[in-house]
Amino acid sequence: MAELKESTVNGDLDVTGNLSVEGEITNTEFNNLITAIASFITNSGQTDLSALGTWLKSNIDTLNSDVDTLESSKQDTITGGATTITSSNLTASRALVSDSSGKVAVSAVTSTELGYLDGVTSAIQTQLNNKGVKAVLGGNATNGYIRFPDVKVQICWEQKIISSTCNSAWGVLYECATPIEFANWKATFSGIPTVAYGVRCDSQAAGMMLQIYKQASATNPGSFIITRPTALTNAFNYRGMAIGIGTYS
Repeated sequence: MAELKESTVNGDLDVTGNLSVEGEITNTEFNNLITAIASFITNSGQTDLSALGTWLKSNIDTLNSDVDTLESSKQDTITGGATTITSSNLTASRALVSDSSGKVAVSAVTSTELGYLDGVTSAIQTQLNNKGVKAVLGGNATNGYIRFPDVKVQICWEQKIISSTCNSAWGVLYECATPIEFANWKATFSGIPTVAYGVRCDSQAAGMMLQIYKQASATNPGSFIITRPTALTNAFNYRGMAIGIGTYS
């Protein structure tokens, strides 16, 4: 058996018979091959180089077969929706969409705008719609209400018309003999509302004043009496209005 010790071989090396190698083959390109050969010899017990050649040929044929399989299954060119992005970069920090041809395209939406959706758990428009204060109307122009359910606040109004003279002396003033008394609010308040009163007389408006006759409550607007600095002996139509605002349950 020939031995090769601390020798440098340039060119081809022909070996007939057994070859014993001591030391390290320093060419790193052959280290893996030598390791595989040594493993084959150790595991098979073969020392005949012809058997080693058969083993090498078998492994090389297997490798070639695997390469051929991979090559035959690869896609020669990119097709489908990605064909628009194979030769150039996209606009930075933009959301991607499919265009009218089904191809990858850049949208006008930036990554910053897209980030605003982070944490959203349901439809945004539905949330916005539910946040709007929706008013609920009831009654009519004479006796009605408007409610805001989101905040449990309501506005009620009631109008009352009376025909009366204003010649009953009351100190230095004259008052209507008939007070303007309202029916109940169209919708009940949860407490005593803030109430504003108004009065109008189409014929004799000058100098009219009013004084509270009965305080308002959660269910009733109360009432007031019209007063004037001068007497009116003729009966006129007076329009009284009560408007209340407060909470409801």
